[in-house]
Amino acid sequence: MKVPIRISEKVATAHTAISAAGLSGYMKGFDPGGSAQKYRDAAADVWPVRESYLSLLTDLRSETISPLEGAKRRDELQQRLATIYKTTPQTTPRAYQQENSISGALLSILTRMDSFIEDRGGKNVDR
Repeated sequence: MKVPIRISEKVATAHTAISAAGLSGYMKGFDPGGSAQKYRDAAADVWPVRESYLSLLTDLRSETISPLEGAKRRDELQQRLATIYKTTPQTTPRAYQQENSISGALLSILTRMDSFIEDRGGKNVDR
């Protein structure tokens, strides 16, 4: 005895097949390992710039370098950061909020550096 296939079963089967095909297509372009590696690479590139900023602050405070030289080095560091940021993958708003504290620390360093340069007669760059 042949059991008739109902229309609802055909619709459900078609829906499942289309969903599976869509999910497969989406996952084909999704590479979480590659994306994570890009973030790790960006973090590794930003770390030396951060350390250079801290060294620059120390040099300015100890007056080892002139304010004009400090401004020049700061501009070079900003250019390096801009280059790194251009190659960094975009982030989600949620991830951005989680990492905002790191950006706040970097902004604090930049602000302190600007005030050191201004106090010593150097010119400040508008942000």
